[in-house]
Amino acid sequence: MRARNAVQLYSFRNNPKEDFPELLKRIRSMGFEGVEFAGYYGYSMQEIRSFLEDAGLIAQGAHISYESLKEDLDNTIEQSIYLSQSYIICPHLEPEYRKDLDAVLRVAEDFASIGEKVKEAGLTFGFHTEYYHFDSFGGRMLSEIILDETDPETVKIQLDTGNGEISGNMRCLPFMDKYPDRCELLHIKDYKAVGDDEPVAVGDGVLDLVPVIMKGNALGCTWYTVEYEGEENDVSPAVARSIKALLDAEAAAASGQ
Repeated sequence: MRARNAVQLYSFRNNPKEDFPELLKRIRSMGFEGVEFAGYYGYSMQEIRSFLEDAGLIAQGAHISYESLKEDLDNTIEQSIYLSQSYIICPHLEPEYRKDLDAVLRVAEDFASIGEKVKEAGLTFGFHTEYYHFDSFGGRMLSEIILDETDPETVKIQLDTGNGEISGNMRCLPFMDKYPDRCELLHIKDYKAVGDDEPVAVGDGVLDLVPVIMKGNALGCTWYTVEYEGEENDVSPAVARSIKALLDAEAAAASGQ
């Protein structure tokens, strides 16, 4: 079964709240099948579900802070089930949670517990790779420590292609080769060059997307989610170029190019 495509709504963080229902319709018109949440814009779950239905979009999942996952996991699971979201993703770790190896091991322990409870609810838990997930702690990257210390059945990874490609430590393809049973989700993001984190539309930077999609297809990835981190008020042109690049890459991968 082919992977579906979505956009991380953080890309539109400068969009006015009151425009949200129309934004979803514009996203659908660009060719996206789903969206990934990073907050709910102050709307109720009933309103969010109605907006999604009107726009013809699927809720792929949500980015939920580490703190909220520890303190309010039951509510997060309930919201996810109500919106028919399959994935709950931890997007970021504040510096205090990654200051040393002991701190990272505590995160891994928490992720193991969170992942077990999320799996019991019929959903999937994972974490999104930021640039620091590729930093080394005594010979292992932060992401490797978490993955090595947790169960592949309960903790997955949302590999961010932009952060992976510019890190210089381990780029996307070798990472996917090392953890084939963890990479269910890919965040399709691009930066200008290795070592240069200027955000660009997918296809305009360092990312060689077709081999990544071919590998993702081979591993059975379920979602390819575009994210654009530019700060301009209207990111729609960059996001539209990104989904076109993704669809073109999917077509090329399907033809074996």
